[in-house]
This record gives sequence, structure tokens and C-alpha cells, in this order.
Amino acid sequence: MTLLEASAKSLVKCSIFLNRLLLGRISGRLPYNHLESLEACNDSKVLSHIKDMRELYPEEIIEYSVSDSMPSYVRRKKAIDRQMLFHIANATVSPASGAVWIDETYLLGQSIGSLKRILTWARMLHEPLMGRTTLSIDGPVIPVASLPYFEWMIEGVPNLMAALEHYPDAKLLIHDNCPSYITDTVELILKDNGKDRLVRARRPVKLKEVVFVEISSNAGFMRPTELALVRQLKQVASHKIATKQPSKIYISRSLRPARLMANESELENKLTDMGFSIVHAEKMSMPEQINMFSNAKYIVAPHGAGLANMIFAPNQVNVVEIFPDVFFNDCCILLSALLNNEHRIVFCNPKPGTPNGLIPVDSVLQEIESMS
Repeated sequence: MTLLEASAKSLVKCSIFLNRLLLGRISGRLPYNHLESLEACNDSKVLSHIKDMRELYPEEIIEYSVSDSMPSYVRRKKAIDRQMLFHIANATVSPASGAVWIDETYLLGQSIGSLKRILTWARMLHEPLMGRTTLSIDGPVIPVASLPYFEWMIEGVPNLMAALEHYPDAKLLIHDNCPSYITDTVELILKDNGKDRLVRARRPVKLKEVVFVEISSNAGFMRPTELALVRQLKQVASHKIATKQPSKIYISRSLRPARLMANESELENKLTDMGFSIVHAEKMSMPEQINMFSNAKYIVAPHGAGLANMIFAPNQVNVVEIFPDVFFNDCCILLSALLNNEHRIVFCNPKPGTPNGLIPVDSVLQEIESMS
């Protein structure tokens, strides 16, 4: 072994030691203590915590009716793994991320998704360092993670509704400062007895019984069954609040700095002249958003979470999605395909000094007119 190699290995060992020392038994030992599959585990200590596990959905291949005009890199089919429902005894749960761990040793990867997700955008590594409180709650508790809006609609909501079908009397654990769209949706799902079943917390809690639906390691895709579950909220929301129901909607990102496009106001002015309503979805309650989209025939929007609201529109809506010049994700296209929408995409033109480019306004208008 060369001196250079020995030095490099020593640095790695030192960093691992310091990581474990500073971050503790859960976060500091990742990925070694990341338990990827409960059903494949044969550790007796882990098995003693499992009260029940059952298959919720089988593995399947979803074929999307994507237009031939779409680029070849837009997926036409997707294999989705089977999804499990777990009932765990004596576990610690984060009310923020929904992460579940047992014996202060094993992090249950199926409670939060892939290891990559845990180590990156889930932002949960600090949670095991916050200490925990013990709640003496009898019966199962379902954690409700404070997910970003798009992930909440296509992942959090269907998982919650599916869990409640099997455990209809379960209480729900939510973060005390979760986004309003979380509490709004939970109240729609639970209807009149919702507030009595909510357990609020700011830091991890030890619970006697935890129920959670597995989050796929490749999350971001809905089954038709899950889509049908979420669309049930339309009927509940319609009785909650009266909201205008325009047929032409533009979802503005002017209040959101991420992926902001320099000339969005120009497009908004043109669309207003064409009878479009300019919508800032982040300023609306969940019932307002659901009702707002329930009569839509045209939806135009920069790529973003607000496009998840097409779930609440009628089928076969005309959608124009605008992408920044250096970014692409087909998640909204595939969701749109499940709804049998006519979906078009437009890319911004690059321009120095603008992080996301300029919207080709004429191209957007042409796509709308070609759908008429």
C-alpha cells in the first residue's frame, strides 16, 4: 500500500468516526443502518416490532398514452414496484418527514423512500438528533409527512387515504407547523371529526403503534387507483366553499423565485386578453384550489407543483406546460396522460442574465390556438 493510499483511507476512517460521533446512532451510521425492506428482513429484533404487513398494491407496468409528438425522452411506460402497508409497534416517528426508526438503531427506509432521498432533498438527517417525547396513545397512529405540494398530492394524499381504508379509526400525527395545504386536505379527508383525531408535535415522538404506507424508492408516479382516490376530494370540497370556476387558467409563478421566468408578466397580459384567469395557487386554501380547477378546459403553466391541480379538473383538459431552458421533468406529462389530457410542452429561449430563459410567448399562444 502506498503512502498516498494509506493517507486517503485514514481520512475516510476519520470522517466516518467523526460522522458517527456528531450525528448519533441513526443519522451518523447511514447507510449501514438503513433498513431497505422489512419484508425481507430476518433480524429477530426487527421482526418483534412488526404487528402486521400486507400488500397494498401489486407491482405493475403503467402504459401512458403520450402523444407521438412528444420527444422520445418522455417515458411511455413505467414499472412500479409493489407497495406495502406496515403496522409497527414501539417506534419513533418524525412528524415532519414521516421517517420511522426503531430501537434507536434502524431507520425504516420504506417510511421515507430511497436512501438517496433520505440523504438529499428529504432533509431529515437532523431529526434523530432532536430527542423525542413519548406519547401514550392507544391504537394505531398514521404519520402525515409535510411534503412539498406536488409530492403531497401524488404520494402523500393517496397513501394517507389508502391507510385510512384499512385503519379507519387511526389518529394522524402531523407537524405542528405543517403547511396549510396539509391540514386543509386532512380535514377534507376526515370530514367533520378531523380535529379530534389529529396529534400535533414539533419533534420526533415514540408511539405504541405506527401505521404507514411504503413510499417507493422511485417515487413520483401515480397508479390509476391512487388517482381515483384523490379525485374523491372534489365532491367533498364542493360542499365546503363556493369558488369561481373558470374554464381557462394560467398558474402564475410570479410569487415564486424558483424557476421564475423574466417575461412571465408579458404572457399573463396576453392570456388575460384571451379570457384566462391568472391564478396564484399558493395563496388559496385547498378547497379553493380544488374548486378553482373543477371546471377547467385549458390549463397553462410553467413547470411546477401547481400543475398537480389538474387532478381536480375534468378529464381531457388542454394543458400547455412551459419549461425553463435548462430543465426538464416528465412527471406532469405522465400525470396528464393518466387523465387523458391533451398535453403540449414549450421550452424557454436562453438569454444571458436570466436563470431560466425567456418564455416564447408566441409559441405558447400558438399551442393554445391549435388545441381550440
